[in-house]
Amino acid sequence: MFQSHYDVGGHKFANIFQAFDHSIETGQFCYYNLQPEWIEQIHSIQLQESINVNRLHSIYADQLQTLRQKYKKLVLAYSGGTDSHTILDIALKNNIFIDEVFIEFPGMLGISNNNIVDKESIDAYNFVKNISQKKIGKLKILKRTIEDYNYLNVENWWKNEKYCQDNLIRLRPFWGTWVSKYYENIDGIVITGHEKPRLRYKNNKFYFFLTDTSSEYKIIKNCLPFFLQPKIVVPYTYLVYEKIKDRLDYFTPVKDRHDFFWHIPKNNIKTFYESCGMIFLSEDSKNYADKPKWGCHLNFKNQGILNGLEKNGHKDVKKKLLKTHKEVFEAYSGHDHLVESDGTFVKTVERYSQMFELNDYKFICKGHDV
Repeated sequence: MFQSHYDVGGHKFANIFQAFDHSIETGQFCYYNLQPEWIEQIHSIQLQESINVNRLHSIYADQLQTLRQKYKKLVLAYSGGTDSHTILDIALKNNIFIDEVFIEFPGMLGISNNNIVDKESIDAYNFVKNISQKKIGKLKILKRTIEDYNYLNVENWWKNEKYCQDNLIRLRPFWGTWVSKYYENIDGIVITGHEKPRLRYKNNKFYFFLTDTSSEYKIIKNCLPFFLQPKIVVPYTYLVYEKIKDRLDYFTPVKDRHDFFWHIPKNNIKTFYESCGMIFLSEDSKNYADKPKWGCHLNFKNQGILNGLEKNGHKDVKKKLLKTHKEVFEAYSGHDHLVESDGTFVKTVERYSQMFELNDYKFICKGHDV
């Protein structure tokens, strides 16, 4: 299984704020590291030819079939977004049975009262419910209630690995915490599909990397981030590279480099994503791929939830959320490279993994200092 962690002077941490505290105490930098076993596997992958969409989809199907043969139960965490829908679409087209599909409705009051916040999940639900049980065994839905915010009553919950193993102070209860309990004793795996390759261009070379923004899977036991399997991430990245290498306007300039974070002009999202092998559930799906420039706190789902809390008599919960953001900022803003704020919300400074040079259809790890 793919794993990652925060590293401060050789000490490993699952929780970033525990890592920050140790960093402040010791004066050593907090790194985001991918485990050596995964890097070794990555180094063993050598592509023999350039990749196109059909070839990439064939690789996806092969890997899904391997998982089907290896595990008794396959659960897919499905949002209807391009990542998870691509996995489901490939499974359906290749008659690969999925035992269970899990869908979270992030709105607090159920489908009828949260059509804006839950629109993507509603589309996902309507799609899956019409699929034959010969292809999908079970559909599990999680609808939130206000009690799911009870973790806010735990002092310094954001330093607790039970509630937080990624880099976000979330505005809604984290689906991964629920999944980690519900599927704790699963005789199989939970497949997630939230990861896309990041690319860096510097000194006429391209590099693959990940950020800790994508580490939400860590809290889930027996979780498999599908697109981070070595046999997938290398060809997937090289296909993206072929589509992006002459489009520096899609990159974000940062000092002496350019980094690609999938900030695509809205009118180009569908065409570009499909050229990289992603499959859309519907025409509306491209609207969900449009990313805010500063943090997911500003996306339409989170803003809708905050407005819903305000309108439905839960101002106390909203107040606790904003209080947490203030506390985190006050705790760490006096130190370099830990947190940043837009005046209301706080996020940790994004951590980059080791960099992997793209060289002759291989990945070569170059460490962090690229």
